[in-house]
Amino acid sequence: MPNKEFEFKAEDLILLRKFIKNPLSYFGRSVTNTLNQLAFESRTALINTISEQMTVRNNDFLNKKMKVKPEKGIDIRTAESEVGSISGPRFSGWIEQETGKKPETNRTFTLLARGGNEQNQARPKARAKPSNNFAKISDFTIKAKSRQHRLIIFLQMMVDQKKQFIMPRKYKRMGRGIYRIKRKKIVAVQRFGPVKVRKAPWMKPTIQREIDTKSIRSIWASNINRVLPRRLK
Repeated sequence: MPNKEFEFKAEDLILLRKFIKNPLSYFGRSVTNTLNQLAFESRTALINTISEQMTVRNNDFLNKKMKVKPEKGIDIRTAESEVGSISGPRFSGWIEQETGKKPETNRTFTLLARGGNEQNQARPKARAKPSNNFAKISDFTIKAKSRQHRLIIFLQMMVDQKKQFIMPRKYKRMGRGIYRIKRKKIVAVQRFGPVKVRKAPWMKPTIQREIDTKSIRSIWASNINRVLPRRLK
């Protein structure tokens, strides 16, 4: 019997020649697709890691802050896809947890500000926004014997008027912060001062795990199989 192992059609030779003449576009697109696929799958894994390690009070916020910058070109020498968190004016991108960096923020909400549930976001009236117009000791003309006496009078006024106010300095067990009156008692809704954040790397270990547990060769093969039939027709 004739050996057919090496038999092929003439049109196959034409397709092979076309592929050899310009392989970069085929390989480049498959490489780009592989990088982008890994980036988007890593994004999902990063969101899951943060949800497991941290208290997430707003899932929409988490999803918006975890981004992928996909590769659009086909040059395998420069191709790269980026995945990670993005920072903002009042948000660091969870860099403190990842690196142990000292937080730039100096305010923390109390349980009362969250409506008694640590899982809740802080209530709008507890936030330091201009619209809340918290009372300050400088807003009042208070005749007093001393600086401390003036603060005591101010606190008595806040209790009587049931106002939220800013505590300018430490007094007894009360530290600097924002307070409100609840049942004739002064209770904190925000505390001012250094914020302690426990270092808990979430990005590097997750990305490494994604790379170690996935068959990148299989992903690339799948992507190139999707590219080649379209490109060689």
